[in-house]
Amino acid sequence: MRSGDSISFKARYTYGGVKPEVIVLEQRIDGAKKTATILFPMRGSYYDLEVSTQITDPKNVTCKAISKPRRELPLRYLLDWMREYNEVTQTYPIGLFDERPKPVSEYPVSGVDNAVLDIPYSWSVQNTAYPQPALGGLSFTDMRVEFSSGFLMYEGRPYKDPSSNNTVRVRCRIVNNSSYDLSVRHWGLVLSTLYEDNRHVSQANVDVSFPSFDLYRGQYRDYYLDVNIPSWAYGRVAIAHAMNFYDKATGTLRYAGGPFYCFEVYRLRLP
Repeated sequence: MRSGDSISFKARYTYGGVKPEVIVLEQRIDGAKKTATILFPMRGSYYDLEVSTQITDPKNVTCKAISKPRRELPLRYLLDWMREYNEVTQTYPIGLFDERPKPVSEYPVSGVDNAVLDIPYSWSVQNTAYPQPALGGLSFTDMRVEFSSGFLMYEGRPYKDPSSNNTVRVRCRIVNNSSYDLSVRHWGLVLSTLYEDNRHVSQANVDVSFPSFDLYRGQYRDYYLDVNIPSWAYGRVAIAHAMNFYDKATGTLRYAGGPFYCFEVYRLRLP
């Protein structure tokens, strides 16, 4: 469920007496309450009651179902009345699927790089190369993000499971149709989060294992990297994988850059 959704507590009250009796029912859920005064005509007769409340934050929700006779009793019958009083209490942990972007109230993140952009960034979910233009004939294709582990899919959207590591796998094919035989060297991988205002950014360098290799003219190379998404990174997330492409013959740097993955991932918030 999401913030603002309603939950209901339903209970069935079954009468155990031997003659018709009026019973007061009281049902509660997280502060909301509903009462009903019901005539139970015989043993085994029952009444269903339901009460609802709105949930805006993850919490442990307490539900109570209470039944008691509606009788004016002399003091000497008070003990019998207390025996007939019945109450059941249950507590349920309620989590929320939260698809909101990371709020500015969480800025900055300790231990990473933080910045405020002068011009808001126009965010979109996409896979592209950065920076543009790339070396003529050098292209990055078949780019995609896979939610490998630690995610729950709800209505087609990925949510981070806070009880496990959240790992995505980014894939790409590098195609060399340039005029050069290239030597490819890993430069760095940066993971970032763009906040709700499209101006605040938190980012960090991520260590990955990426071997150097040569890519001759007319060849391509498929690769993937597994990247752990830290707890502070959610909402609008980007992964930039930068490589240096050298002319194998001369050692001249021909291009520095690589795939740029922009995707969205959300939070499962638990009490």
